[in-house]
Amino acid sequence: MRYALSSHASNCSRGLSARTSSLALKAHCAFNLKQAQRSELPFRATL
Repeated sequence: MRYALSSHASNCSRGLSARTSSLALKAHCAFNLKQAQRSELPFRATL
C-alpha cells in the first residue's frame, strides 16, 4: 500500500502529491488506529 502510494505520488506534481499523500497518510493512520483498538479487545480477552 505504501509503495503504491509513493509511486503514484511521484507521477503527480510535487506540491499536489505532498498534499494528497499527507492526507492519505493521516487517513491511513487513523484507520490503522481504529483497527488496532478494535482487534486489541478480543486479543487481550484471550490472553
